[in-house]
Amino acid sequence: MKTLYYLFALLCLCASCNNSNKKETEITTDKNGAVSTNTVNSETKDTQKGDYSTLYNRSKNDCRIVEASEIAGVLGIPEQNVNSNYTVEGLCKYDITLADGSTSLYMITAFDIPQRDVTREVENYEAGKGGLQHYKSDNGDVDLCIHPYQGWLFLYNTSYNNAVKISFGSALQLKDLNKEQKEKRKTNALKLANFIVEKYQN
Repeated sequence: MKTLYYLFALLCLCASCNNSNKKETEITTDKNGAVSTNTVNSETKDTQKGDYSTLYNRSKNDCRIVEASEIAGVLGIPEQNVNSNYTVEGLCKYDITLADGSTSLYMITAFDIPQRDVTREVENYEAGKGGLQHYKSDNGDVDLCIHPYQGWLFLYNTSYNNAVKISFGSALQLKDLNKEQKEKRKTNALKLANFIVEKYQN
């Protein structure tokens, strides 16, 4: 009788383990009719505070993720200090005049990347090799990965394919700025990234 009991308990334990590794496939359609799929580990998904399908399942040509007025609000500057340029498909440019009178160019793009590569990229940034920097969004859902030399900030979420990139100025482009001004560009990029996460947290 004891043997049967232990056998039943073992079977229940195996079933529980299988369920914990269960994966779900999400299928979504963007506003242009393109269909995207994401395979999501259900355990990872349960830790997410929001659904970011609208942010990540978009056409790579759809970079209009934030408006000039929203950027102005995030940075605490007048709306007229942010000039948007959408003339290049898939590349949204924002010429910004900061409170100290200095100017800054921010560019936002959405791009395709498989989910497995998203995970690999996040791991590389977490390791911090070559000066790479890793942050978590304020709500803990999104990995904010900064390449300081190139002046890139990536918004990665390991539950989704694809990513968003904010360019805030490479080391060469910012060479004439002082240390405080350079740090301000990065800080502003992080503020903008957190705003994007909050905006698309459904």
